[in-house]
Amino acid sequence: MFLFACLFSTSLHLLQ
Repeated sequence: MFLFACLFSTSLHLLQ
């Protein structure tokens, strides 16, 4: 589930 966490973190960063 590491890839999912990385993707989620990246998404939040891009949103902000």
